[in-house]
Amino acid sequence: MKKIEVTNVTPLSAFKVTIYYSIIPLACMMLVGILFTIIASAIGQRGLLAVGIPYIILPIILIWVYGLFAMLIALVYNGLAKKFGGLVLTVKDVENTQPQMYYTNNYNNDYNNQNHPNNQDHQ
Repeated sequence: MKKIEVTNVTPLSAFKVTIYYSIIPLACMMLVGILFTIIASAIGQRGLLAVGIPYIILPIILIWVYGLFAMLIALVYNGLAKKFGGLVLTVKDVENTQPQMYYTNNYNNDYNNQNHPNNQDHQ
């Protein structure tokens, strides 16, 4: 096993990761806003329009706010990592990336031997 230390996080990569994690919840929020707006238009309720329209606009604003905060946090982390040290991760080299699956016939053979009609041991 090998230990590595993360001493620098680029602000742009922090921005991208934040967008990746927030895109689904914000898309759901926008979908709710669209549904509220359609329903409000169909039944003629202006109160629901006042709820639906911000739900459409707010996700666009929030993606930028979240991304800018992530960039700021990355800059603060970089400064603190230089002074106090960064996040230490333990990793290991894996030769084969496929999961290993070991099958043995012992269970099946034991089960078949116990339930076989000619088996005299378990009768």
